[in-house]
Amino acid sequence: MNRMYADCWELPSEGHCHTVIEADGEEELLDTSAKHATEVHGHKDGEALRQALRETFHQGPPPH
Repeated sequence: MNRMYADCWELPSEGHCHTVIEADGEEELLDTSAKHATEVHGHKDGEALRQALRETFHQGPPPH
């Protein structure tokens, strides 16, 4: 498995969210990030959102 993370701060938003999501692979990270985006930020899930999320993915653990 490849540890990955996404930082919500990297997507433009009004709330300037600082949530960092970690996962053991791209699909898990994508699903969890999409859930965060829809439930917390009110985005509509779909391919456009998921593509924007993929662009924020990083390999390895997040910097601490």
